[in-house]
Amino acid sequence: MTPRKSVINFINDVQSQLDLVDIWRVKNPQTKSFTWSQRSPPIFCRLDYWLISNNLHDWVKATNIIPAIRTDHSAIYLEFGNVDKEAKGPGFWKMNTSILEDDEYIDDLTKMVPIWIKEGRKELSDHRNIWDWIKYNIRAHAIKYSKKKAKERNERRSKLEKEYTEAKQNFIERLDSIKNLTRIWSSRGLSIYGKITLLKSLLIPKFVYVSSLIPTPKEFVSQLNQLLFQFLWNGRDKVTRRSAINEYSNGGLKMIDFDSMIISLRLAWLKRIASSNDDTWKRYLRHHLERFGGPFLFHCNYDVSILPLNISLFYLELLQWWSEFRDTFSSEKDWRYILWNNKQILFNNKSYFEAGVVHISDLSFDLNNKDSFSLVSNRISKTNFLVWAGLRHSIPSVLKNCTHKSTTGELSLKIDDNIFDVTKKKSKDYYTLLVSRKALFPTNVNKLQNEFHFTLEEVC
Repeated sequence: MTPRKSVINFINDVQSQLDLVDIWRVKNPQTKSFTWSQRSPPIFCRLDYWLISNNLHDWVKATNIIPAIRTDHSAIYLEFGNVDKEAKGPGFWKMNTSILEDDEYIDDLTKMVPIWIKEGRKELSDHRNIWDWIKYNIRAHAIKYSKKKAKERNERRSKLEKEYTEAKQNFIERLDSIKNLTRIWSSRGLSIYGKITLLKSLLIPKFVYVSSLIPTPKEFVSQLNQLLFQFLWNGRDKVTRRSAINEYSNGGLKMIDFDSMIISLRLAWLKRIASSNDDTWKRYLRHHLERFGGPFLFHCNYDVSILPLNISLFYLELLQWWSEFRDTFSSEKDWRYILWNNKQILFNNKSYFEAGVVHISDLSFDLNNKDSFSLVSNRISKTNFLVWAGLRHSIPSVLKNCTHKSTTGELSLKIDDNIFDVTKKKSKDYYTLLVSRKALFPTNVNKLQNEFHFTLEEVC
């Protein structure tokens, strides 16, 4: 049997090595109590301990020795306070590696590391201390930069939420006005064509100006469409909405399509953006698009969900709708061959813009990586050989042999062998195209053609 003194010494050694404390004795320094005893011969011992980390000392609320059943030992009791209310420290720092893909952070680090090395060599003699000094500064700089980016993201989110709330309030007031007007005019006994004339001349104009200047909330568009078509049919729709917006000659009613109207009003801003005047709002737009080539971005095969754009929702929607419009209607997809900001060409999950190299053919795939880099190295500033080789490797094979060079002058599309010049088009030109693609023939056209052998011209 191990002598009692040896056991006590062993417990003391464990406490010393692991920084543990006998919390009952700490809380009860003058109290005599025991967890085991026998009557003959009389022996009283405290054999049961709570040994806890010294760091938990302040969180212990109570500790005690209490009676227990079915054992010759007493129970030992330990109660902690509310740990969740305790202030937490900074914890273990782990670098956010995503910032290594941020060009701005890499540029800052490239400038600062030589300065930190110079400071370390000036104040410290040991290379290990210099290395620790550099790591300390990298850590501090990464934390500061991450906080700055997080603040920018939060500010951007708050800005978008504020814009959305303000826009929503603008449209709620107008929607209430429309409800009152439709309630009044519903009792006038207007014909279908009379109601559509009323909608176009009196109700829809209430939204044209505001929808051309601020983003239109999606739920509002849904509510307004429901209200307008309910007024048109005095209840449930009699025909599909996509056939109601069609031309008279195609069996439609020329009902207004509010979704297409919003998009066409926004796309009409392209004419203003492409103009030569230098208004204040254009400086704002150019500033935010500068890192992507400025207005050149509108010529690129971009995806707004990939580009890190810090811009208002109004312009984000404009960029998105312009991309969708040209993809839908243009017969020539020239923008696919522009290298920069191309959603099909990603390097490190990012698209790039670099002045001097515009088209895929500028990567000179008829040469190897070394020779092609030597050829363009005098035209590019930030790209080194490894980035250049990685960029060439990221080009889809279907585009590598392409020698096509698209024009990057004025914004224009080729639609059905006709040039669609954005600098001369108005919202009604966009609206006509959008509705022509969206509208459908009435569902009974096929039935009439099949059962009565009518031609399409006879039906419509």
